[in-house]
Amino acid sequence: MEEIFDSKYFTVEFDKESESAVLTWKKYDEVDNFRTPLMKAADIIRRHKGEVLIIDRTFTPNVSDKDQLWVKKIFVKALKQSGCQTVIVVSAEDYDLNKYPFDIISQKFDLKIVKSRGEAISLVAPEASMTVEQALEYMGLPKDANSYAIDEKFWQMSKNIRSKGGDDYEAKLDELSEIYDIASGRKGSRDKALAARNRKKKYFGKTSDEWRTHLSYSWLKYLAIILVVVVLGNLVYHMFIKPRIDCGIVSIGHFSSEDEYYEDLLLKKMGFKNAYVNSCDVVVPNDEGASAAAYSEQSADAMLTSEPNLMITDTKTTIYYFLCCKDMTDTYNMLKDVLPEASFNKLKPVYASEREYYYLIQKQEIEAGLYEQSDAESLAAYSSDPIMIGIEVDDPDYMSAMGYTSFWKDDSVRLVFSIYFESRSVQDSQNILTRIFKETL
Repeated sequence: MEEIFDSKYFTVEFDKESESAVLTWKKYDEVDNFRTPLMKAADIIRRHKGEVLIIDRTFTPNVSDKDQLWVKKIFVKALKQSGCQTVIVVSAEDYDLNKYPFDIISQKFDLKIVKSRGEAISLVAPEASMTVEQALEYMGLPKDANSYAIDEKFWQMSKNIRSKGGDDYEAKLDELSEIYDIASGRKGSRDKALAARNRKKKYFGKTSDEWRTHLSYSWLKYLAIILVVVVLGNLVYHMFIKPRIDCGIVSIGHFSSEDEYYEDLLLKKMGFKNAYVNSCDVVVPNDEGASAAAYSEQSADAMLTSEPNLMITDTKTTIYYFLCCKDMTDTYNMLKDVLPEASFNKLKPVYASEREYYYLIQKQEIEAGLYEQSDAESLAAYSSDPIMIGIEVDDPDYMSAMGYTSFWKDDSVRLVFSIYFESRSVQDSQNILTRIFKETL
């Protein structure tokens, strides 16, 4: 075993011979002690570029409903992204393919069910314990057979398997190919190359040659990481080093923003001591084929950790931040009482339901290939009651007047103002929004 993570709840290890991640349950506990081993298994497959996960369920945990939902919504996606193609479940008991976890696994992976861990390993790597001599004997060749004889015999045997057909002919061809790999010495060559690699000096797990190759393909990713670090560093400075933030306005949408007006309003006119004002170009939905900066959504999420008073979006973006919006009904009614009628008439409530939000999220996952069709049953669990999540300024000139430049081709896009659901003070948020509308409408 090349790598192992062990606790009283599970063991996750990497098997070099089968190039598989092997997860063995010892004891079940909800949430972290259940989810951590699964994510470690996916990470091992990703880092070793494997394609197989073996799950030893000899101990059969009674998994809670919320953890089953997490497996379906989160883990399956992570495991698919790791490169996993096949899941082998070791189950000593009778199983039902229509029940957890077999129903979830079979939808996205090639599912195989065996009775023992040894059977699972041999299923992936039948050559694990086979020598060159044994492989030659299996092929009916003498120990001194040359490469031509081995190639010729392999061609004859594979042709014979194809001519017989049968439901398992592909599995037989795969097994023959693996045995041919041993007999011809290709597996031995790979093992020698691995041994030579292990003798070389490594820097953070890679040899110098591997780093050169890796960087030649991955420099853009590292550049993006540096940019994210700079953004996060800026956020850390504002949140922990700079005097404590006492108010904030963030703008998230497919636009650019000049923030001087908000800073002047909060610090000079309203008397706050340290305002956090920032903006981020985020493209959701991407119906127009537009592109945003790398990790823009992560940057927007980082901005929201500042707990701003107001979140300003555009009409295409608002619903994707449904969970970040406070119900604006009371605020809208308050504005009706304090704003001039002409100004208030420019305001338009923006409604959305929890079900609409999760439908859009599910639609994104379908377009990304994570699901084949909408899961109507899961959507039914969410409320269809509309909630006022924002207030739109229905004025075609207002966006540019406030210093925003929209990147949408659709000229009907408008600004939407929302109170962040974890705002420090709802009263301060309402006062800031009222001041903005009184000065700009």
